[in-house]
Amino acid sequence: MKITIPSEGKKIKNNISSVFGRSKYFITAKTSNNEIIDYKTEKNKGKNQNSGAGITAAQQIAKKTPNILICKSIGPKAYSILEDWEIKVIKGIEGTVKENIKKHQQNKLEQIKAPTNHTHSGIK
Repeated sequence: MKITIPSEGKKIKNNISSVFGRSKYFITAKTSNNEIIDYKTEKNKGKNQNSGAGITAAQQIAKKTPNILICKSIGPKAYSILEDWEIKVIKGIEGTVKENIKKHQQNKLEQIKAPTNHTHSGIK
């Protein structure tokens, strides 16, 4: 299984990002038998866009074809793109990328079934 998580840093020991479209990085972890066997990190290409950061982020993730995205919140346009690609969106919690993957594997995180943010909520 492939799981993607927006992250504040390049490693799975870094915290999950509080924002999706403007996160610094995306970590895609490959898991098997509830173990992380490999992961790759890439910069979020849409982080500094004036608008459409969530859309760009969702398109970037969709191309990696993960089964699941774990994030703390997501806007309607990004959610729609991931839904079209049949990527499940799971509600992340405070903590590291690794902790969120483990919580998901223990069935302690819930699926997001609708957008949680309005457009432009990640702009600070």
